[in-house]
Amino acid sequence: MKLKSLLLCALVALTAALLPLPAHAIGVTPGTYVNYTFDTASLSQAEFRMTIDASPGRANVYWANQFGFTAGSVGGYTGLQTHRDGVGMFIYSLWNSTAWRAGDAGTYCIKFQEDGTGGSCRLDRTPVAGHTYAFAIADEGSGWYGVTVRDLTAGTAFKLGSLQTGDGNRISTSGMVSWTEYFDWNNSKATCDDEPYSKLTMPLPTSGSSTARFTGSSESSGCAADSQVTISGSTAVQENGIGNSSSGEIRGSGGCLDISGTDSTTVLLYNCTGGNNQNWVHAENDTLHALFSCLDASATQAGTVIAYSCHGGTNQQWTLASDGSLRVNGKCLTAPASLGNAVTVAACNNSAGQRWTLPS
Repeated sequence: MKLKSLLLCALVALTAALLPLPAHAIGVTPGTYVNYTFDTASLSQAEFRMTIDASPGRANVYWANQFGFTAGSVGGYTGLQTHRDGVGMFIYSLWNSTAWRAGDAGTYCIKFQEDGTGGSCRLDRTPVAGHTYAFAIADEGSGWYGVTVRDLTAGTAFKLGSLQTGDGNRISTSGMVSWTEYFDWNNSKATCDDEPYSKLTMPLPTSGSSTARFTGSSESSGCAADSQVTISGSTAVQENGIGNSSSGEIRGSGGCLDISGTDSTTVLLYNCTGGNNQNWVHAENDTLHALFSCLDASATQAGTVIAYSCHGGTNQQWTLASDGSLRVNGKCLTAPASLGNAVTVAACNNSAGQRWTLPS
């Protein structure tokens, strides 16, 4: 991930009503941004709370709160991620930090050098949907700021790590922003329909007895129609991938739909592995996406189902019927007699081999 590009992307949101994609982006992905500030210029501590109400599943999604500091060019963010490989991350990163130390067992810190340098402390752990996480950043003296994460739902906590910013530095309240970003934007085939639905609730951040106030919000221009920020009183809700399902497996007849990711190759029913080539999104236009290709009932080979570039034609529009069948152009997706073989489309017959479950 290009940490500096993420930082620059979020900074642009503070000064522009319509946020452009980062300069390196070659795909199109959703994103939402909520701006806030405190009625004081600087802080020695702050707490940010986040609840993932709807998980995107196995997807590259990043939720974070961003802040700067009063001296130098130090700035960064702390938050959580889900990944396509199913293992997520809690993360605290500061651009231009000069030293770092890990927190509790399982955490680690690294130096990143990508268009510059900085430090990042992390824990490889997938956030739990429905749990409320509180990220507390606090001055530890001599320019060190540490982040502690509390799972308020489970009643647990861990120290994520500490990063050095420069002696006497304080957290700046100028330019604070919470954001949701889908970092598939490095794939040229990524579109709004490839990205699963997610929903995050964030109350106003606090600092001791002080509470922040909202100052604005925006959506990433690429998928603005599929993104929405709703601010109500002291709470902001960020939704992205609206109309799409979460990402996950399509199951039937004891296996999972499996693609190679190469256009025009046949689609198999295979043992469920949890791999990204079995990671599907049912888009609002009824197309089914995996590895940035679509499930396609071949227009040239009767009965054949292939992975193909997404165009949204009728042979790529799949509807899940009440009997569990997955239908396209009046026919049903049909499992092979044994795993490892190709699925087909055939006349609908209400058999077990034509019953499927999709991501929610």
